[in-house]
Amino acid sequence: MTVTGKARVFENQFTVAITDMNGKIIIQKEAVMSDAKDSGQFGNYSVTFDIPAGTPGTFKIISYSLSPKGDGSYEGYAEVTVKLKGLILQIN
Repeated sequence: MTVTGKARVFENQFTVAITDMNGKIIIQKEAVMSDAKDSGQFGNYSVTFDIPAGTPGTFKIISYSLSPKGDGSYEGYAEVTVKLKGLILQIN
């Protein structure tokens, strides 16, 4: 599964994760925006996941960046719920 989008975050790096519906992380990867001209500008990203066996049929894809302050707060956060139907993805 490939997750794509646009983001604007500190140092053009953030995390994309697949979680169960309770928020438990199943798998995560770091994302880098390769075409952002400078820090603080929007850039495109693409992250490819191999969905592990046993992943529930309904899960969340989240993307987040922690604040550079180091206090554990989010600089940015987004999520979408995904429901697998056979070999077809349906995004709600």
